[in-house]
Amino acid sequence: MASLRASKSGSARDQQAKVESSFDPEEATKCLAWIREVTGEPIPVESVVDNKHKVSEFFYRTLKDGLLLCNLINRVVPEDMQISFRSQTFKKSNNEAFESARERARIELFVYKCQEFGVPEALPFQPDSLYEKTNLP
Repeated sequence: MASLRASKSGSARDQQAKVESSFDPEEATKCLAWIREVTGEPIPVESVVDNKHKVSEFFYRTLKDGLLLCNLINRVVPEDMQISFRSQTFKKSNNEAFESARERARIELFVYKCQEFGVPEALPFQPDSLYEKTNLP
């Protein structure tokens, strides 16, 4: 959906450039490597380590649908707090609008479970920051 937005201009463009410049590709690759280690998912992090833009895009594409994040949270929380992958939220849809809503719902579910697990409310990212790629740092 981020591709459907009009490009930013003026001070909004300057602010977005400032936010994007704070993205640390080394931290992002460490984060994805840790997620790979915890979940056992094959995340080819090494394929993008040379370029900040490639790392940013890869980070975004890898986490955007929320599936990996929900898998991650299920690996670290107790069994009674785990997310059920049988719910409607995890069923694939051919309708782009439904799928977009489900992807956002998965990210929101991840953030909610983080808070339920004990992460202070002010610390998790906003789901739209990831989904719309407006504040990856």
